[in-house]
Amino acid sequence: MMKKKLLSFAVIVLFTACSKDELSTLTSVITLEKKQDRIILSGERSHSESNEDLKYNWICDNSTVLINGKNKSEAFFIYPDSDAPSHISISLEINNKLDKHMATEIIELPAFNDHITEWGLGDLAYDRVSNNVNYNWYYDQMNTGDHSMNNCGPSVVTMAAKWFDVNYSKTPEYARSKYYPNGGWWYTYNIMDFLEDVEVNRWIVPFIEKSVDENWLEKSADIITNQLKEGNILILCLDMHLIRSESNQNYRIDKFYGTSDGWGHFIVVKGFRLVDGILFLEVYDPYCWGVQNIDGTLKGKNRYYRANDVLNSTQSWWHNSIVVSRQTNSDPQYISKETAIEHAWGR
Repeated sequence: MMKKKLLSFAVIVLFTACSKDELSTLTSVITLEKKQDRIILSGERSHSESNEDLKYNWICDNSTVLINGKNKSEAFFIYPDSDAPSHISISLEINNKLDKHMATEIIELPAFNDHITEWGLGDLAYDRVSNNVNYNWYYDQMNTGDHSMNNCGPSVVTMAAKWFDVNYSKTPEYARSKYYPNGGWWYTYNIMDFLEDVEVNRWIVPFIEKSVDENWLEKSADIITNQLKEGNILILCLDMHLIRSESNQNYRIDKFYGTSDGWGHFIVVKGFRLVDGILFLEVYDPYCWGVQNIDGTLKGKNRYYRANDVLNSTQSWWHNSIVVSRQTNSDPQYISKETAIEHAWGR
């Protein structure tokens, strides 16, 4: 008799669970796209029958896999360094305030070498973020018109606008035509004004002043890496003469061209690599002039500058960062463009 009652209870529970699944109005769906060095994760096919906005949360069971955009419908991760193929579990939890649902995929990963030794960064990578997108958005300021020598500003704003919107089709020459069309250096407020004109989300975040905090270097580095981890990119204005020159032309670290004192310049910072305890910033440097690496890629594209060099250089030139984001501003350290010192210009 007791057996019969237990069996009946189990049948009721099973029926209830099936009914809940069938009546669920929320479904999490993962789609994958494999690229050369990363996997694009999409939850766009997830849906809810309610009118509530969906909240996304990507979860991985491997701590060495860093998901960029973990709270967005589309995210990605770069393959972690590994000498042998492996697999990971990726889950997508969606929530519409009324209910939540999770889907999980097992993903096979290939053996992967991030070239850090070959490119001169070091031997062991501890952390990395790269906010690249799946289309070309790099501009070499060579051949950007009559004022190419001074077009780093027009070039970086065009990069930022293209990164922000895949459909942006204007050129650095167009940007130059908006400010000082007859030539001259751009200032930081020109950068902000142009980004506002083309409706790109941007704000200014100051670095820590060297004169007021002995830990300014570490705290300023944290500002950069935290913004990058949020999925943003940064435009910096710095004295390139304070960036050390390359010691090996086959490496992809340090400056690859000559400068002089007070060599103001704009660059885009789009990622970082922490290798052997040294923080490198992954940059797009428009001052390339067609110079190539041994594999034919441009030296200004995906270049690595040491964070310590960059931050020392910004301290002596313009100790702020212009953050470009696909999200609206929520940074409490936001300051207006009116506070930007006029002395900050780039060639």
